[in-house]
Amino acid sequence: MCYPVRCSRRNNKRDINIFYTNAQSIVNKICDLHLLLSETFYDIIAITESWLNEEIVKKVILDIPGYRVFRTDRRHHANFNRGGGVLMYVHESLKAIELSFSTQNDLRGLECESVWCTITTKNSSVQYIVGCIYRPPNSSRLNTEYLFDQIRDVCLAHKNSKVIALGDFNFPNINWSMNIFPTNSTELKSLIDDCLFEQHVLQPTRYLNILDLVLTRCINASEININYLPPLGKSDHACLKVNIAINNP
Repeated sequence: MCYPVRCSRRNNKRDINIFYTNAQSIVNKICDLHLLLSETFYDIIAITESWLNEEIVKKVILDIPGYRVFRTDRRHHANFNRGGGVLMYVHESLKAIELSFSTQNDLRGLECESVWCTITTKNSSVQYIVGCIYRPPNSSRLNTEYLFDQIRDVCLAHKNSKVIALGDFNFPNINWSMNIFPTNSTELKSLIDDCLFEQHVLQPTRYLNILDLVLTRCINASEININYLPPLGKSDHACLKVNIAINNP
């Protein structure tokens, strides 16, 4: 039996709290998530490696009171391993609209997943575009290009919005403090340059590697704060608490 979710959003709240983690299956950690939410309020919960599919969802209650769920499951194929999938819980106090993509920009049939929403608060005119992204470590160059082109298209289509892209990009060995990229991660550097992203995670999120990233555009460094939390359940990825101050124009 899971724990009740008791924390509630303050009406005059001037920030957005996001919880992010690579869960390595949310099914066996849903009670851990309920316990977390009974102690700390989060506006948005972003999870990679949900390991969900339609058959699992029929058997497991994933709903969390007060939250809407947006998800993209791994499309199982003979060439794909189990795993993958992304989902976001968005609190009902926020207005959330899921972004849809044309066939050209849809990642269905690939081993990369993403889910994107436009987010606005009741007390602010600022619009955020929030995406949760998973790129597996064995992703082909072509699939990585499709994923990154989709992210570019999101940024291009929402030029005046603040963009937050969280996820497990699986690019180890990047020196983020010195901004040094090995040759096998030049595609990520190009994406960051093209979208004018800032990357905010500077501590390892899995063993000694920074695999989980928080990329933002049009958000000042003074507006964002990241805390590193222990893994959720038996996952081997650190959790991230991302706090973003809301500044009306």
